[in-house]
Amino acid sequence: MEDLYEEYATSVADWTKNDLAEMSALALMQKKEREARLAVKRGDLKRLKKFDLSISKIRDNSRRSLLHVAAMHGKVQIAEFLLKSVDDDLAFVNLQDNLHLTAMDYA
Repeated sequence: MEDLYEEYATSVADWTKNDLAEMSALALMQKKEREARLAVKRGDLKRLKKFDLSISKIRDNSRRSLLHVAAMHGKVQIAEFLLKSVDDDLAFVNLQDNLHLTAMDYA
């Protein structure tokens, strides 16, 4: 019976370590995405270039992409950089938010 308890305790400890590592990684990614959105809003191209993120996949709670944010805030230079940074710019331009609006609708 004691061996079974030790096996259970070890598996729970391993699960907790792995779970914490995954949560930490997710929290770090979310923080980087928030910072990237803030850089777009401020028009801080230098800071935006430092992020090692998949730019086309970043969306906020309203499902707005970084291109949506750049268009909403009139950041033309940022929008140009974003379009050059994605593989499929047509798909990126056509992304819709929760209101079914594209970045072009906000521009």
